[in-house]
Amino acid sequence: MEPSGEAAEAAAEAPPPPSGEKIPELVKMLMAMGIDRELATQAVWVTGTTTADAALTWIFENRDSVEPSEERLPPDGALVEGDNVAKMVFVVNMDLKMGVGKVAAQVAHAAVGLHKFLLQNQEVYGHLLLLWDADGETKIVLKGDNITILEDLRRKSEAAGLPCYLVSDAGRTQVPMGSSTVFAIFGRVNEVDDITGQLKLL
Repeated sequence: MEPSGEAAEAAAEAPPPPSGEKIPELVKMLMAMGIDRELATQAVWVTGTTTADAALTWIFENRDSVEPSEERLPPDGALVEGDNVAKMVFVVNMDLKMGVGKVAAQVAHAAVGLHKFLLQNQEVYGHLLLLWDADGETKIVLKGDNITILEDLRRKSEAAGLPCYLVSDAGRTQVPMGSSTVFAIFGRVNEVDDITGQLKLL
């Protein structure tokens, strides 16, 4: 749920989130204080801060405008396994019979392409990106039988409103130009699983 009124204006005008590992550490610090993850991440995103004081000030002023997730840091101070909120999944076109190095390069293309799209649309996906970053940036690679599977996944993703990216190869090595090599999708775990859950790990 997006903040309303002055909080929404602050979110729109906030500077880009700080880089590096300070964001997840700060979110974890706030969660250790008993603040739920959605609220903690929203505070860091809106204030663009690397200090707990500024984030806490925003939280106390706007906590009623952000829907709580009831997700808090466990007592031991670590995010537990299975606590993931979002993930990025890659589906490789197995029909192309690409070599290991080629597959690695194409998955990298997919990751960069999708991540660029998410960054270019931070007003929509920035909050979930922060949650993903705080959880360790979960990435999964799956097998897709052929181009038909990849195109079907793209249609389903677009219908569900999930960001996705389909790599079209330049054709310099191993596969013909324009071949669809890897499909990438990003979103909340349950939403992504609804699209790709039937596929097997590479």
